[in-house]
Amino acid sequence: MSYLIISDIILGITAFFMLLFGTIEDIKKREVYDIISYTGIAIAVIIRLVYALITQDYHYVVYPLIPLLFSIIFGFVMYYANQWGGGDVNILIALSLLLGTWPMYLTNSLAMKVIYAIKSPPIVAFAFFIIFFFMSMIMGVFVGLGYGVYIAIKEAKRFNKEFLNVIRDYKIFIIILTVTELGILVEYVLTEDVRFLILLIAVFILKFVTVFSITIEKLLIRKVKPGELTEGDWIIEDIYVDGKKIYSKEQPGVTLSQINELKKLYKEKKVNEITIKEGFPFIPAFFLGYLVTFIIFFF
Repeated sequence: MSYLIISDIILGITAFFMLLFGTIEDIKKREVYDIISYTGIAIAVIIRLVYALITQDYHYVVYPLIPLLFSIIFGFVMYYANQWGGGDVNILIALSLLLGTWPMYLTNSLAMKVIYAIKSPPIVAFAFFIIFFFMSMIMGVFVGLGYGVYIAIKEAKRFNKEFLNVIRDYKIFIIILTVTELGILVEYVLTEDVRFLILLIAVFILKFVTVFSITIEKLLIRKVKPGELTEGDWIIEDIYVDGKKIYSKEQPGVTLSQINELKKLYKEKKVNEITIKEGFPFIPAFFLGYLVTFIIFFF
């Protein structure tokens, strides 16, 4: 077995266990310890450098730099848009280094068709990462909906109340879509064109998913004591004490030093409970995206 295949297998196994442990932590604690992603980054760098030094082939080190750059830019955009936590960004950066070249043990007919169709060696190198990334985004939709259903069942009474409030607050939007549905339904009845039926279903799903998503977003807002905060939590309000701004809601997340200061102020009864917005766990989407991509090309 060649050094290249051995290196790819180590990187692939590392990515699997990093995502497995990250998924468990994300689901259980809603945070991912940095040691998990840092370990993945360290192993990726060491394996790639060792291979390059042994074979004098530095493509194995250079090619992952493009996925790395993309991951840093995309990750920080998501971070500062308050869509991802720092753990999500670190995991994506680690994955760009672990999966930044095509795994050479994946050489079945489908994989070879992709490789031969692309032809450009640099693009072939990180094609696996590109496919994995888009697969993870698709899985993210399903994970988000699944997590939303879980929250809706867990907090059924509050969900029902908020769902009705959202319908009331967005009634103009709902009326417009409902009138659109009726128009499409009339067209379907008159023409019996199945395309109108598909469009009708699509508009209905859009209406329901929009209202459902807004409702779940409201359910993710809750009050906690400073002692319950973890680094990176999104506080959705400015916090002032004695005229001094302790925290700005424009920040992407609360820092450890701010948490310690808020704990101190809470003991001094200068700060009460704090309103935060929880995110949904995205590491499981990475994990599912990796498994699906691997299965597609392995089998």
